Amino acid sequence: MCMQRKCDQYWPSEGEQTYDSGLTVHLLSTNVTAHYTVRMFSVRSAVKTLKKVTYVVVVVAVVCILLASEWV
Repeated sequence: MCMQRKCDQYWPSEGEQTYDSGLTVHLLSTNVTAHYTVRMFSVRSAVKTLKKVTYVVVVVAVVCILLASEWV
């Protein structure tokens, strides 16, 4: 039986990763249980350029993602 991939991993496995959009995602913690996984991230956006002027704008958010690994 051929298993079709449903989605790709869109978070860093460890440490941090910077994307083309300018976002930096840092994995803060992972908590794995029998039925779900909770991951905490910090997401940061930094430098913006507008009309040849560079602004340093730092926006930081903490994101919590709950991934169900089993339907009960």
